[in-house]
Amino acid sequence: MLDDALKAQLPQSLGMLRQPIRLIASLDDSETGNDMRQLLDTIASLSDKVSLDTTGTDARKPSFVVARENETQGVRFAGLPLGHEFTSLVLALLWTGGHPPKVEQNVIDSIKTLDGDFNFEVYMSLTCHNCPDVVQALSLMAIVNPKVKTVVIEGGAFQKEVEERQIMAVPMVFLNGQVFGSGRMSAEEIVAKLDTGAAARDAAKLSEKDPFDVLIVGGGPAGAAAAVYGARKGMRVGVAAERFGGEVNSWPSGKPAKRTPWASPARATTKDGLRASLPAVSKVTKSDKPAMVSSRLRMSLAVSLSSSEAIKRMGWRNMPRYC
Repeated sequence: MLDDALKAQLPQSLGMLRQPIRLIASLDDSETGNDMRQLLDTIASLSDKVSLDTTGTDARKPSFVVARENETQGVRFAGLPLGHEFTSLVLALLWTGGHPPKVEQNVIDSIKTLDGDFNFEVYMSLTCHNCPDVVQALSLMAIVNPKVKTVVIEGGAFQKEVEERQIMAVPMVFLNGQVFGSGRMSAEEIVAKLDTGAAARDAAKLSEKDPFDVLIVGGGPAGAAAAVYGARKGMRVGVAAERFGGEVNSWPSGKPAKRTPWASPARATTKDGLRASLPAVSKVTKSDKPAMVSSRLRMSLAVSLSSSEAIKRMGWRNMPRYC
């Protein structure tokens, strides 16, 4: 199942495991089931910290769970996580085995505070460029918080589910049986949708900082260029964006990304409505340094940089009222 290059790299990765893990497989006699058994045998043979249990009874077959020793819950992979998703599998193995993820601690803390029953199903394909980000984010959440359960489903192995759910593009995420979202998403964005209090906490933290001379709404190429030129003039510049790069991040093949329900900004219609999303608005004095913008633009908008809700409520037609 694995080429020589991957077989040579995998032992080094598994060498970073800090605690034993189990691979609990629910297999069938299909070709994919046989390939999965071969893959799991290979992984288990490369580390004494990995054990394989083939007595799983999950209804979705073939699949396997990556779990800590003496536990049965963890990230479940239904179908073979190869291609672009092989890295997602390796990371799930490492994180479950105690290797720390390269994620900001405040993100980990936010995941740990989630309270409720969150059953995620994420459909992906092995050639999808955007899928690994979503798969890895939801895998991390399931490993960090036991109240989050994640199943990663390779659509090619479960065509019947794909047709029944009318999945036309991947990644597609379901939460508790209902559509949660599609397209690329980070852990921060997913947590922000689940934790309704996250935006207020982030806004409070930002309100404690010094005011910006200029706030740029949007982190695409134009927003990034404006931020660079503003900083070159000595101004304190803030950028409010869901992710830097804008939709460029979603165009690996040069084709426009499919717009998702939360991608388009909702139009706030009143000044008070916008202020509710922006905890503080205060003017700053004109700087003695050269400026490329008028004094009307020199104000601070304390907005949560990680809050997609705040960004969505700042419709472009509202900005001139404040700028």
